Amino acid sequence: MIKVLYIKGVYGPIIRCDVCGERITNAGLAAVLRKTAMLAEGQESEVFHVHKGRCHDTMEGRLGGAPGWDEMTNHFLNLLLNAGSSPAKLREIQKIHDEVGEL
Repeated sequence: MIKVLYIKGVYGPIIRCDVCGERITNAGLAAVLRKTAMLAEGQESEVFHVHKGRCHDTMEGRLGGAPGWDEMTNHFLNLLLNAGSSPAKLREIQKIHDEVGEL
């Protein structure tokens, strides 16, 4: 689940695992699951953010069948691009992030 954290005068989005509730701090060790592996053209699905390993396995069990999943890094890059962001805009945001520090 995506939440907003307020710290050092800045609001910053964070991700909490939809299984254990702990913060996901390493996208390389996380995944995004959807309810089904295959979607029909134009179909949408809710997504779940989870740690790889036990949390991933637990969510697969909750969803039943064969849910689809993607690496979290790929998921968020595609999300930003689909929302009309650009590499230049991401560099601007990175500068602000570097000034404020890790939330």
